Amino acid sequence: MSKPDSHKYKRQLFTEEELCQIVFKSVQWMEDHKRWESYCCMIMPDHIHIVARLEQASTLPKIMHSLKSYTANQINCLLQENGRVWQEGYHDHCIRKEESLWEIILYCYHNPVRKGLVQKPSEYPFWSCKYNMDWIGPGRPSHSEHNNRFNALDI
Repeated sequence: MSKPDSHKYKRQLFTEEELCQIVFKSVQWMEDHKRWESYCCMIMPDHIHIVARLEQASTLPKIMHSLKSYTANQINCLLQENGRVWQEGYHDHCIRKEESLWEIILYCYHNPVRKGLVQKPSEYPFWSCKYNMDWIGPGRPSHSEHNNRFNALDI
Protein backbone atom coordinates (compact mmCIF):
# COMPACT_ATOMS: atom_id res chain seq x y z
CA MET A 1 0.00 0.00 0.00
CA SER A 2 1.48 3.32 -0.96
CA LYS A 3 1.63 6.13 1.49
CA PRO A 4 -0.48 9.22 0.90
CA ASP A 5 1.57 11.83 -0.91
CA SER A 6 4.19 9.20 -1.85
CA HIS A 7 4.28 10.81 -5.30
CA LYS A 8 6.03 13.81 -3.72
CA TYR A 9 9.14 11.70 -3.27
CA LYS A 10 9.39 10.45 -6.85
CA ARG A 11 12.32 11.82 -8.81
CA GLN A 12 12.75 11.64 -12.56
CA LEU A 13 16.07 9.92 -11.88
CA PHE A 14 16.19 7.27 -14.58
CA THR A 15 16.43 9.32 -17.73
CA GLU A 16 20.14 8.73 -18.33
CA GLU A 17 21.67 5.52 -19.62
CA GLU A 18 24.44 5.43 -17.01
CA LEU A 19 21.97 5.38 -14.10
CA CYS A 20 19.76 2.79 -15.80
CA GLN A 21 22.77 0.56 -16.40
CA ILE A 22 23.39 0.43 -12.64
CA VAL A 23 19.92 -1.05 -12.21
CA PHE A 24 20.18 -3.41 -15.20
CA LYS A 25 23.56 -4.73 -14.01
CA SER A 26 22.21 -5.23 -10.50
CA VAL A 27 19.16 -7.12 -11.77
CA GLN A 28 21.49 -9.31 -13.85
CA TRP A 29 23.81 -9.85 -10.87
CA MET A 30 20.86 -11.12 -8.85
CA GLU A 31 20.14 -13.61 -11.62
CA ASP A 32 23.77 -14.65 -12.07
CA HIS A 33 24.02 -15.33 -8.32
CA LYS A 34 20.81 -17.38 -8.24
CA ARG A 35 18.70 -14.90 -6.26
CA TRP A 36 15.99 -14.82 -8.92
CA GLU A 37 15.30 -15.46 -12.56
CA SER A 38 14.46 -12.15 -14.19
CA TYR A 39 11.98 -12.10 -17.08
CA CYS A 40 11.73 -8.39 -17.70
CA CYS A 41 12.86 -5.09 -16.27
CA MET A 42 11.29 -1.79 -17.32
CA ILE A 43 13.03 1.30 -16.00
CA MET A 44 10.69 4.27 -16.12
CA PRO A 45 11.95 7.77 -15.26
CA ASP A 46 10.60 7.58 -11.70
CA HIS A 47 10.04 3.88 -10.97
CA ILE A 48 10.96 0.37 -12.05
CA HIS A 49 8.98 -2.76 -12.94
CA ILE A 50 10.64 -6.16 -12.57
CA VAL A 51 9.08 -9.54 -13.30
CA ALA A 52 11.07 -12.35 -11.74
CA ARG A 53 10.84 -15.82 -10.25
CA LEU A 54 12.53 -16.13 -6.88
CA GLU A 55 15.02 -18.91 -6.37
CA GLN A 56 14.26 -21.22 -3.46
CA ALA A 57 16.91 -19.89 -1.07
CA SER A 58 15.91 -16.26 -1.66
CA THR A 59 13.34 -14.10 0.07
CA LEU A 60 11.82 -11.04 -1.52
CA PRO A 61 12.57 -8.67 1.40
CA LYS A 62 16.26 -9.65 1.38
CA ILE A 63 16.55 -9.31 -2.38
CA MET A 64 14.83 -5.94 -2.43
CA HIS A 65 16.95 -4.62 0.43
CA SER A 66 20.11 -5.73 -1.36
CA LEU A 67 19.02 -4.34 -4.74
CA LYS A 68 17.88 -0.99 -3.39
CA SER A 69 20.84 -0.56 -1.06
CA TYR A 70 23.48 -1.38 -3.67
CA THR A 71 21.90 0.65 -6.46
CA ALA A 72 21.33 3.65 -4.15
CA ASN A 73 24.99 3.64 -3.15
CA GLN A 74 26.13 3.36 -6.77
CA ILE A 75 23.74 6.06 -8.00
CA ASN A 76 24.67 8.45 -5.18
CA CYS A 77 28.35 7.89 -5.91
CA LEU A 78 27.85 8.59 -9.62
CA LEU A 79 25.77 11.70 -8.94
CA GLN A 80 28.07 12.77 -6.10
CA GLU A 81 25.06 12.98 -3.81
CA ASN A 82 24.20 11.55 -0.46
CA GLY A 83 20.42 11.58 -0.60
CA ARG A 84 17.60 9.13 -0.77
CA VAL A 85 17.19 7.29 -4.08
CA TRP A 86 14.28 4.93 -3.42
CA GLN A 87 10.97 5.28 -1.65
CA GLU A 88 10.45 3.04 1.35
CA GLY A 89 8.98 -0.33 0.51
CA TYR A 90 7.88 -1.74 -2.81
CA HIS A 91 4.73 -3.23 -4.31
CA ASP A 92 4.74 -6.88 -5.23
CA HIS A 93 2.19 -9.03 -6.99
CA CYS A 94 2.35 -12.82 -7.02
CA ILE A 95 1.71 -14.27 -10.47
CA ARG A 96 0.24 -17.76 -10.33
CA LYS A 97 -0.82 -18.35 -13.94
CA GLU A 98 1.19 -18.30 -17.12
CA GLU A 99 -1.42 -16.05 -18.78
CA SER A 100 -1.01 -13.51 -16.00
CA LEU A 101 2.77 -13.59 -16.45
CA TRP A 102 2.38 -12.66 -20.09
CA GLU A 103 -0.18 -9.92 -19.30
CA ILE A 104 2.15 -8.35 -16.72
CA ILE A 105 5.09 -8.43 -19.14
CA LEU A 106 2.92 -6.76 -21.80
CA TYR A 107 1.79 -4.16 -19.26
CA CYS A 108 5.44 -3.36 -18.49
CA TYR A 109 6.34 -3.26 -22.19
CA HIS A 110 3.57 -0.76 -23.01
CA ASN A 111 4.08 1.45 -19.95
CA PRO A 112 6.27 4.05 -21.75
CA VAL A 113 3.56 4.45 -24.43
CA ARG A 114 0.83 4.92 -21.81
CA LYS A 115 2.98 7.55 -20.10
CA GLY A 116 3.53 9.41 -23.39
CA LEU A 117 7.30 8.83 -23.47
CA VAL A 118 7.35 7.11 -26.88
CA GLN A 119 4.95 6.27 -29.73
CA LYS A 120 5.85 2.56 -29.87
CA PRO A 121 7.13 0.40 -27.01
CA SER A 122 10.11 -0.75 -29.08
CA GLU A 123 11.39 2.85 -29.13
CA TYR A 124 11.93 2.95 -25.36
CA PRO A 125 15.61 2.35 -24.50
CA PHE A 126 15.45 1.30 -20.84
CA TRP A 127 13.83 -2.11 -21.17
CA SER A 128 15.16 -5.63 -20.86
CA CYS A 129 13.22 -8.83 -21.52
CA LYS A 130 13.96 -12.50 -22.13
CA TYR A 131 11.34 -12.54 -24.86
CA ASN A 132 11.37 -11.00 -28.30
CA MET A 133 8.55 -8.47 -28.05
CA ASP A 134 8.58 -7.61 -31.76
CA TRP A 135 6.15 -10.40 -32.60
CA ILE A 136 3.23 -9.71 -30.30
CA GLY A 137 0.47 -11.92 -31.61
CA PRO A 138 -1.32 -15.21 -30.88
CA GLY A 139 1.07 -17.63 -29.16
CA ARG A 140 2.83 -16.77 -25.97
CA PRO A 141 6.12 -17.72 -24.43
CA SER A 142 5.75 -20.84 -22.33
CA HIS A 143 7.11 -21.41 -18.86
CA SER A 144 4.99 -24.40 -17.94
CA GLU A 145 8.16 -26.20 -16.90
CA HIS A 146 8.22 -23.89 -13.87
CA ASN A 147 5.62 -24.60 -11.23
CA ASN A 148 6.97 -21.79 -9.11
CA ARG A 149 5.31 -18.47 -8.54
CA PHE A 150 6.50 -15.33 -10.23
CA ASN A 151 6.59 -11.87 -8.70
CA ALA A 152 5.93 -8.56 -10.39
CA LEU A 153 7.60 -5.74 -8.50
CA ASP A 154 7.10 -1.99 -8.63
CA ILE A 155 9.95 -0.10 -7.05
